[in-house]
Amino acid sequence: MAEIEPIQALAEGAERLGVPLDEWQVALFVRYKNEIQRWNRRLNLTAIDDDMSIVVGHFLDSLAGLAIGIPSRARVVDVGAGAGLPGLALKIARPDISLLLIEATRKKASFLQRVSAGLELEGVSVAAERVELIAHQARYRETFDVAVARALAHLSTVIEYALPLVKTGGRLVAYKAERLVGEVEAAGRAVKLLGGSIEGIRPAVVPFLYAKRYLVVATKEVPTDERYPRRVGIPSKRPLGA
Repeated sequence: MAEIEPIQALAEGAERLGVPLDEWQVALFVRYKNEIQRWNRRLNLTAIDDDMSIVVGHFLDSLAGLAIGIPSRARVVDVGAGAGLPGLALKIARPDISLLLIEATRKKASFLQRVSAGLELEGVSVAAERVELIAHQARYRETFDVAVARALAHLSTVIEYALPLVKTGGRLVAYKAERLVGEVEAAGRAVKLLGGSIEGIRPAVVPFLYAKRYLVVATKEVPTDERYPRRVGIPSKRPLGA
């Protein structure tokens, strides 16, 4: 990775992923990177802070999720958005999608609001609230084509958080690293209870990243029972598949 400049890695890596970026999109990613680094000094947005690690470990890793095929003009929700990944990276690469970023920590939500405005991204909104509450609100429940969640929680918990937000026929994409087999087995009960099924587990080959990544894709088949998600804190304390 030391033999290539971060911006060159971004452009080349995105091309390899089948997501070519124009000059304006590359410039947006550079500005986004700078904002992450600036705010990271106060908010601890991410443990990796150098240019190359952000470009490869965050941006290209996020863009790998586009391999599952996000429909044109899709409504996308990023659950537990943190620094805005993968949601904002997907939005920069795919300006046609609309995006809701859910982040319960108010300071991080403030970062998301400011960086979205600073990058002049249209069709982006931020909800500074617990997903267990948002998922029961009529304007959000079962209205999204795609839900994404990256490095958020145990897969069973992610499913309970996100699948109620997805409309029938839509999909959940969970970005996961290694030690995945046990999580998928445990999540089998959860995904059925929530009206879906595991469509597949796809290895994600992230350019310039020498670590294993996976995309777990769940399909929403029938509406989710109104009992789910359970009240705040319960999905993480008592995962359905455990």
